[in-house]
Amino acid sequence: MRKEFLDSQISKTQKMVRRWHGCDAAMHDLTSSHQALAIVVSGKEYGKNLLIACLGPEYICGRTRWTNSHIDIKTTTLSTGDTGILLIDLENGVRVTSESFEVKENVKL
Repeated sequence: MRKEFLDSQISKTQKMVRRWHGCDAAMHDLTSSHQALAIVVSGKEYGKNLLIACLGPEYICGRTRWTNSHIDIKTTTLSTGDTGILLIDLENGVRVTSESFEVKENVKL
């Protein structure tokens, strides 16, 4: 059931995430209180961005800032055996696993 929910969320946001391919990205914030990693993809216009919040991050690997991003989100099996998500940018060597995620456009930072 969890896999179906995450697959549905990925399907709903996939087109939005792909629109931002080729833009600059950064690991913006890692919070312990809400256990979230915020990744911000910046557009060419001031104030335009894509915020991907990796909720309950388990594993983080890669550069903290990179150009020409090609982020993709998929379901994966976490080290606990639970279903979670894999945020991956193969071209830039970025890999994050987490329990869930949220995606929002044009967030004021």
